[in-house]
Amino acid sequence: MMEISEASPAIDADSRLVVLFAGPRSGSNYLGNLLGQVPGTVVLSEIFNAQGMFGLNLYPGIEAELIEQAGSHATLLRLFRMNPVAAMQLLGFKFQVQRLI
Repeated sequence: MMEISEASPAIDADSRLVVLFAGPRSGSNYLGNLLGQVPGTVVLSEIFNAQGMFGLNLYPGIEAELIEQAGSHATLLRLFRMNPVAAMQLLGFKFQVQRLI
């Protein structure tokens, strides 16, 4: 398992990260296309899709940094598929797990 650094070099520390979970045929691709037109916005579609992370190749700098941190492209894809929390941490998200019971 790879280590996740405190701040990911892949995403600027001043950036705001947002995850949108949407069902099929809900307009999420359209929303992503609209958001992608905003300067400085990075949109990665279907990052948890077993077939691959669509749109990552549009950002070669981010892709190269994520692959370097993961060790290989295959490991990066497997990480996003098998361990979404670690994958999101790799992108720079920070999680606080709270037990509700």
